[in-house]
Amino acid sequence: MRMDDDSPYKPPQSNLIDEGGEPIVRKGRYVVHERGAKWPSRCIKCNISTEQKKATKLVYVNPWIYLSILISPILTIILALIFQKKFDVELPVCQEHLKKRKRFLVMQWVILLLMITGFVVGIGLESGVVVAIALFLVLVVVVMAIFSRLAVASKFKNERLWISGAGKQFLDSLPEYEK
Repeated sequence: MRMDDDSPYKPPQSNLIDEGGEPIVRKGRYVVHERGAKWPSRCIKCNISTEQKKATKLVYVNPWIYLSILISPILTIILALIFQKKFDVELPVCQEHLKKRKRFLVMQWVILLLMITGFVVGIGLESGVVVAIALFLVLVVVVMAIFSRLAVASKFKNERLWISGAGKQFLDSLPEYEK
């Protein structure tokens, strides 16, 4: 089935890119970002129009560096700090997704306080059950940290950062990366 230019199922690709700078493009499930690129005024998660931007720092570390953990965790940390690539990005995010992120962050802090309290009480009472619950809360905090991220630096190729985590509607509204 061929999509005509006036088909209601064709994703919009005009007037979503702000004027100035290189446009943001996509490749599959990734947003391909160049330094100085201008993001459209659409929420990265749900694609609704928004003027709000969330300044965030995306850090890319080559996954091969993590093999050095077999030698030493300290070496892995040092290599990751030396070879990381940092991008300061202002992601367009709607009010709803900002509120959702704030709720996740508040819940993380509450669980972190419960975890610390659990360790102190568990050690003080010599209760293995309370310490085990506190250890489980460590896992909960890590999982919540993963789900509260707006975007993730997934690849770095040809001086372009490939970002994952954008919503399907947002990705469909972007032009395809052709290089």
